[in-house]
Amino acid sequence: MYTGRAGRVEEHPWGIAMLTDDLPRVWDANFVLADRWEGSAAELAAEADRVLGAAGLRHRKVAIHDQALGARLWPELPAGSWPFHDRYLVLAHRRKPDRLGDPALEVAELDLDSYVRVHEPVVRAEPYGSDEETVRQLLELPRRTAAAIEARLFAGLVDGEPVAYASLLLDGAVAQIEDVATHAEHRGKGLARAVVLRCLAETRRAGAELVWLVADDKDWPKELYARLGFDPLGVETMFGRPAE
Repeated sequence: MYTGRAGRVEEHPWGIAMLTDDLPRVWDANFVLADRWEGSAAELAAEADRVLGAAGLRHRKVAIHDQALGARLWPELPAGSWPFHDRYLVLAHRRKPDRLGDPALEVAELDLDSYVRVHEPVVRAEPYGSDEETVRQLLELPRRTAAAIEARLFAGLVDGEPVAYASLLLDGAVAQIEDVATHAEHRGKGLARAVVLRCLAETRRAGAELVWLVADDKDWPKELYARLGFDPLGVETMFGRPAE
């Protein structure tokens, strides 16, 4: 599901590089995915530096899906001058939720333009949100995703206005729930739960056999997803360096 939204994919002996020349500030569209590597984390960082630097990118990002490789390199991180390193839990929906959502909360399906509008305040709340070019590129990513794969977009409404959202990516028997977020002033009202439950209901209607999402191992949403019936499937290891 990642490769379709990249502008181009380069094959390498250690994995692939996903590159999108016209969205150079979007990390999720420009990174190295390494699943075969016999050297150290620092040596992998040097290889990624070479590949991403040759593409004209200022940031560096390496993702590792292979569990054994990620576990081996994790004690060596951060690597060199690359300060960013994290683990993300890959969670699969295996159980019934602990409870249903609040029936008073309204969830609606959005068109793409509406989804981008409700996503924008969340992007602008980030440290980079005052940079207009960065915001423009990040808001283009959902459009690239929707052009590459079937994407359904849902939002929790308050007084008829969308204030929480998630995207549901469908690929045959596999479905991914992505970009779950709530506007800061509306958190704690059960809106994220309601939106994810709606996504799960739609995956059942679509006949998906595997429904998964990714959660930061250090952040609280993983607890919500556990209550909604998601169990650990694997760990994604990631490290990198912000743009210089």
